[in-house]
Amino acid sequence: MLTTISESTARAGLELLSRLYREQLELGESQYLREHAHPATVLHHVNVFEWYVRHLKPHQSILDWGCNHGPDSCLLRNWFGESIELHACDFAAQSAFPVFRGSARAEYTQLTNPLNLPYSANRFDAIVASGVLEHTAMDGEALKELYRVLRPDGPLVITYLPHAYSWVEWSRRSRRKDYHRRLYTKRGLSSLLLSHGFEPLEVEFQGYLPNRLTTHKRPLWWRLLRPLFHPIVDALWKPVLQPLRRPFFTQTVLCAVARKMLCM
Repeated sequence: MLTTISESTARAGLELLSRLYREQLELGESQYLREHAHPATVLHHVNVFEWYVRHLKPHQSILDWGCNHGPDSCLLRNWFGESIELHACDFAAQSAFPVFRGSARAEYTQLTNPLNLPYSANRFDAIVASGVLEHTAMDGEALKELYRVLRPDGPLVITYLPHAYSWVEWSRRSRRKDYHRRLYTKRGLSSLLLSHGFEPLEVEFQGYLPNRLTTHKRPLWWRLLRPLFHPIVDALWKPVLQPLRRPFFTQTVLCAVARKMLCM
């Protein structure tokens, strides 16, 4: 049974991230954080979280792999509270991003080796990898390590993976500025996951995920009727509505949820 996240809880996550970015930037200017703090970017991040958190449960041990400043860790803590055992790791120092670290309250480990994680086999019930796999030196070797530390049948969440046929990626590469050296397709990502022991459960364009939140207050009638017609909208969203709004080549990033298999 997939869990669902209420609009009020999602909105609380939106307000939380917005506040954390604001407070962290008050401690020192950062172009990277400034870009991620843009309201539309934060809104999209929360909607992606709403999409994948359905696969996670309370009382699990969860690893936020390659967390950097840890926005997903903060959303996980906000949603599950103290019911989860939350771990996070990256190359950044523990003292970096104190506002986000304090909100997440995760057991943080600073990595020193790009291919070896300092955790025992089958250590975690779930792993979140947000915007990190494309930056690893060898994505296949990284997936092997994630496979090792994830328990059997545990979910692996991958988000913000650059799409190979994206107009934005093509433009970046042609200008030789801020481009990703490794790009992915839906079929290629599924094949990569399968070849490293993960069964893809969902592989999507992140731009095709329904937007659960709005930046303005909806009228009462909308909030009352919304639960009734949303299943219909969801059924039509990916095959009909969203492709009409956003053609294939405008999709910049992919997301996926897969599970660790002991045999295929």
